[in-house]
Formats: sequence, C-alpha cells, structure tokens
Amino acid sequence: MVGQLGDAEDLVHAQRQAPVDQGDRDGSLRLGDELSIAWLRDQIERLPVQGRWQAMARNSLRENLYRLQRDLSARLLEGGASGAPATLVRDWLAANAPAVTRLRETLDEMRTTGALDFATLAVAVQEIRQISRQ
Repeated sequence: MVGQLGDAEDLVHAQRQAPVDQGDRDGSLRLGDELSIAWLRDQIERLPVQGRWQAMARNSLRENLYRLQRDLSARLLEGGASGAPATLVRDWLAANAPAVTRLRETLDEMRTTGALDFATLAVAVQEIRQISRQ
C-alpha cells in the first residue's frame, strides 16, 4: 500500500511540474519496472528500525528513491521525447546500457545474498542516482 501511495505522490508531483498524459505515466511506470524501483522501495520499507535515527535513515532512503524516480521520469521525457511508452523506455535503456547493466547486476546480487541492510540499500539507491545524472 505504501508503495502505491508513493507512486501516486510521484505522479501528482510530476503533474504539478508539467502536464503529464497517460503515455508519460505509462513510460514512467515501465522505466520503474525495468529498474526494479518497486522492489527496492519494498526492501527499504522492510528494513527493521530500532530507534529514531534508524527510522530517519529509512525515511531518507525512501524519499531519495522517490525523488530519483521523479528525476528519471523527467529524463525519459527530456527534450520533448515522444512515442509509445515501450519505445521510449527501450531507447532510454539502450542509451544508458552500461549503467543499467551495473544496476541490474547489483540488484541481482542483493536478491541472491538476501542480507539487506541500510548500507546495502544505500548502495542501490546510489546506483540509481548515478543513472539519473547521466
């Protein structure tokens, strides 16, 4: 439920910045799926917290991920890009292939080790930050 609310908040925020049509939303959601953002957000939500500082750290990771998803959505549509959402996402992924591959490998390793903590998830968020800056 929290993840769905986060997606909705991102779309509302994006619409306030500029009008967003259904195709843009679809592209944003497809890109999030390709980058496993929902999975990462779920892992952040599952982090156990002991005390105020860990709660604040988890909140910071979550908020950073939401902001990065908005940034990536904006980058997907940069320069007035148009076309079918699947095509936009495919082209964006191809243009950013090395960084996307590195992110996917990182997340795959995290999935197989299963030992996710604040430090591990911070690395994943940083990988997404690197992609958003390209």
